[in-house]
Amino acid sequence: MNKVFPLLFSLLFLTSCEEALARMPRRPQHKGMHLGGMGTSYNNSHALLFGGTNEEVHTIDTADGGSSRFTVAFWVYNAACTLDEDYVAHYGAAGGDAGWTLRILNASCTLRWFLSGNGTTTPFGTTTNAVSTADYVHICAEFIGGGATNADRMKIYFNGVEETLSFSGTIPASAYNTTAVLVLGDLLSSSNGNNAIGYLDEVGLWVDASPPTCASIYNNGLVYDLMTTSPAPDHCWDINNDTIPTIEDRCGSGNGTAQNMEAGDIVSSPVAP
Repeated sequence: MNKVFPLLFSLLFLTSCEEALARMPRRPQHKGMHLGGMGTSYNNSHALLFGGTNEEVHTIDTADGGSSRFTVAFWVYNAACTLDEDYVAHYGAAGGDAGWTLRILNASCTLRWFLSGNGTTTPFGTTTNAVSTADYVHICAEFIGGGATNADRMKIYFNGVEETLSFSGTIPASAYNTTAVLVLGDLLSSSNGNNAIGYLDEVGLWVDASPPTCASIYNNGLVYDLMTTSPAPDHCWDINNDTIPTIEDRCGSGNGTAQNMEAGDIVSSPVAP
């Protein structure tokens, strides 16, 4: 009997994840097309599909560690809030090498941004509104370490609109310089249980004193070539023409390597209306 209940729980959990993913559209309406800054059209019709079973993409130790200003943006279609889910994280071991992670919370579906300044404590801001499980959402997070208050230092936008955040602790003036690599779909350790369940697309990271605004990155919901933004991202993973296991960084040298993923996890699933 002792072996039956853990097995039954695992089967029920995996079934609920699979049912949630099955309800998501495999071919939503065509993603918006935008004429990029160089005058060329751009269309990316693929996304990464995470199934919540230790699937993640390891990139490199990006330069936001130790920085006082950076912006990260991505499109997400979250299947279900059945557990805490880390979609983009530059975070090593808690209690010494913690960095930051953007996490959709279990049950509430709100977004929480943990950001450590010393590698040990992890103050955070949490959105008032939930991340929709019925459609794609563009998430953009700005860290402005020179701000005077928590609200000045940490900002989160859903579809180009700034969210009201509640805070725990004091957001630091600079992010801790973790030695971890940036990970898509989970924290660095695949055994922590915070795996993403859903689609992730058009991930961009700007480590710059004057990054583009979140509203301009959102671009009224029209997807475009992130390389044409001014300034261009330091890193961008747009899931365009990729083949597992390599997820190309078209803006920098941070090509990712997929872990526990297969060819079918790059899917035809455009993101914007």
